[in-house]
Amino acid sequence: MSNGVDPALVFFDCAHPPAEPGAHVLIIGAGKYAYGKGAGASPVAGDLRQLTSPPISARAIADWFIQSFQNRRKPLVSVSLLISENQPKAYMPPRPAGAAPLNPGPATLANVKTAARKWADRLSSHPDNLAVFYFCGHGASLGQRAALLLEDFGDPVAAFESAIDVDLLRGTMKNSPAVQQVYLFDCCRTNADDLYQNEPAIGTRVLSVVSFQRGHSTPPQQFVLFPTVDGEEAFGVKDGVSVFSSSIIDAMGFAAADASTGVWRTTTGSLLNAVDQLVRIRVPEQLNKRSKPNALDATSFDFNEIDEPVVTRSFVTISDLGFWGQVEFECIDPAGVAIPQRKHSRDQSKETYCAFSLNEGRWRFTGSLPNSPPSIQRVERTIRVPVAYVTLEVTP
Repeated sequence: MSNGVDPALVFFDCAHPPAEPGAHVLIIGAGKYAYGKGAGASPVAGDLRQLTSPPISARAIADWFIQSFQNRRKPLVSVSLLISENQPKAYMPPRPAGAAPLNPGPATLANVKTAARKWADRLSSHPDNLAVFYFCGHGASLGQRAALLLEDFGDPVAAFESAIDVDLLRGTMKNSPAVQQVYLFDCCRTNADDLYQNEPAIGTRVLSVVSFQRGHSTPPQQFVLFPTVDGEEAFGVKDGVSVFSSSIIDAMGFAAADASTGVWRTTTGSLLNAVDQLVRIRVPEQLNKRSKPNALDATSFDFNEIDEPVVTRSFVTISDLGFWGQVEFECIDPAGVAIPQRKHSRDQSKETYCAFSLNEGRWRFTGSLPNSPPSIQRVERTIRVPVAYVTLEVTP
């Protein structure tokens, strides 16, 4: 396998034996839209907002894979990164030590095609390679089809082309020799039927992989995860990592791990469940039905491993978020062995929970308000690694 010339490449393990399988990751963060609001005039993309979260989210995902991804059978070999943002910034890979800052190219159709072709080429070296594709930015649904909108979407010369047709991407990649494939699409799925009436498709084919290149007959295994149900908007965080992306990172890093096989391992199936739980505590209650992680394919296979957890990451919130910012939480060890931990909700500017790192065992969770009633019911329960979710009821 050859690295080749790939301007999007921000990590490549040159020491990895080409004949052995590995993980290859392609990450796209589209926050700047050349024909969106406040930019070039285009009736197609004129209503697209400029976004601050996708570049930050894409960097955070890249950091996690380079620094934390572990898979003994398929170690990380490459990470490619494209970012569109109003003020381009360098990317500093977390390893190897002393790595020079890199300048990821913008997420234009031309750059995505080049990066996707190189990514698919690296994946073709072994059927046991793991493919990971991540996108954060604007998306749209046209009937039952979805598209991922790139920086130059809405160009009057090729108005509908600068987007990734999700079905074409998945269909084409079914011809890849790499059997196991993960697609993480952090984008809206807003309905575009009216805006794009009489258009047969939104988006284009960003790479071609022909079936005779597979070299084997093992069926492909694709896991596709969206942050919302069809026709809805994703819940973003201004100037921060998106709710969906931060939930993916936490799920991969600890929340989705299970030790039933003797190793703390995350599967794609457990990722869906963990991301769903994490998103639920991170968005306002009235948006829970809208911001519902959705898997187009429920295929489950081993994804990554984590070191054995030594603490339980405990997410504590309240049933009525109208009182958020007023409540102080306390976690108490009834046996009196561990020191109580306290946090105030007013210190959480972007989250609707307080996170505690607690030892396994019995804990009492309480919340207090400056004025009562209402009151907050305490909960006492046994928690286990790696994660616990605690919601305290607000009562009249």
